[in-house]
Amino acid sequence: LQAQERPAACRLEPAGEVFSPGASLTCTIRQGSTLFFHMIGTQLNHQILSSDGSDRISGPISGPIAGEHPVISFGVQLNSLGTYPFYDGFNHALSGQIIVIP
Repeated sequence: LQAQERPAACRLEPAGEVFSPGASLTCTIRQGSTLFFHMIGTQLNHQILSSDGSDRISGPISGPIAGEHPVISFGVQLNSLGTYPFYDGFNHALSGQIIVIP
């Protein structure tokens, strides 16, 4: 077996196991990598969106409002270096940023 480079490193502040309101999530990924968001549970609505006015991060709606087949995970691929802030369209207290490095 060959060791594989970890595709993303995420840090939650304050530290904890679940991304919850009031916490800030920072993920650092390599240019061209895909970062996956996974929604835990289906009782609440979520939609991860860019907070800089762009559409670089625009996730589908997940939760009861999505009907019988809610999305529980989706990926975002970012090909340009930079910092991409995001928030949850249904709960603005959930926010963070993706940092893309070479």
